[in-house]
Amino acid sequence: MDKEHKAELKNANLNQKIAIRERRLDSILQAQSTYLVRTDLEGIIRFANQTFSRKDGVDPATLIGRSIGSEVFADDREKLKVLLNQCLQHPGKICADLIRFQWNGTTRFVEWEFKGIQDDEGTIREFQWVGIDLTERMDYLKEISEYKQRMDNILSSVNEIVWSSDAETYE
Repeated sequence: MDKEHKAELKNANLNQKIAIRERRLDSILQAQSTYLVRTDLEGIIRFANQTFSRKDGVDPATLIGRSIGSEVFADDREKLKVLLNQCLQHPGKICADLIRFQWNGTTRFVEWEFKGIQDDEGTIREFQWVGIDLTERMDYLKEISEYKQRMDNILSSVNEIVWSSDAETYE
């Protein structure tokens, strides 16, 4: 067997291993519940995982080139700018906050962590966003709060009735 043929077999073997690894990593990315997005410094999406694209029901490739800022709830855009500025000012720092997004007419609460990704010279060239949708949790906490308020109102009414009844008894 000559050297060229050995090199071809080795290359084919490496390509097969790479393909297996890519399929494994792709299945991990598809199974996750965390949003993973990379944007340039202007907020243009350069990468979005399947989880993030599912919220719009689109292919991740169609998100590439879109501005992520257009999906941020209008009241939170300034907060987002401040956070991304902090990442630019302090390379390596992870900045996090709850940012509201408007998707398909629905407001979603997403807790994001932002990190500036540096090149070899230490200059931040893009941002990595890792987010968890907390909308269901926020809705649940709101329902609990409303339920607690109703219970407090009922208990307060009962206490007033008992107090009135006791006051009449002692007269």
